[in-house]
Amino acid sequence: MQNFCYNTTIYPEHYENISDRSGLNFIKIFLDEF
Repeated sequence: MQNFCYNTTIYPEHYENISDRSGLNFIKIFLDEF
């Protein structure tokens, strides 16, 4: 889980929106970026 968090630091704009969401939604949005 932490690895996904570090990877999203590349997208600070998305990271701010994801920071308040749960881990599952966090990964879902992360995968949607690709």
